[in-house]
Amino acid sequence: MQELAASLGYTVSFEQTPEGVGGWCDRNTKRIVVAETLPANGQLRTLIHETAHALGIDYERYSREQAEVIVDTVTYIVCSSVGLAVDGETLPYVAGWGERGALEAVSEFAQTIDALARRIEAALRPTAEPRAGERRC
Repeated sequence: MQELAASLGYTVSFEQTPEGVGGWCDRNTKRIVVAETLPANGQLRTLIHETAHALGIDYERYSREQAEVIVDTVTYIVCSSVGLAVDGETLPYVAGWGERGALEAVSEFAQTIDALARRIEAALRPTAEPRAGERRC
């Protein structure tokens, strides 16, 4: 995921964040920040979510509600494809934004969601066999 972010011109850092904030994507500085206090699976989930924002799902083209529903639906699909269960976080998150009238974004932007999920999934697939002692996520 860090390589995909870098290919988009973004840097990724793991830092102390305000309580309750898992991370963010700053399009102006081309920077993704992930909370260093999250467990590894939470960091991956957050990095996928923020990378989906970096791929163009911003608050200018989409309403905040639509953008958050889109990126977290992408996150759910990608995490599920690599065996990471995030439904406990994703379903309430998406439902929360959907209560504000954006749940139809899943249907309205299904092609965008699918294209982004496939792009991120492709980035997660190893292109070469890992070297001895190396693990791939």
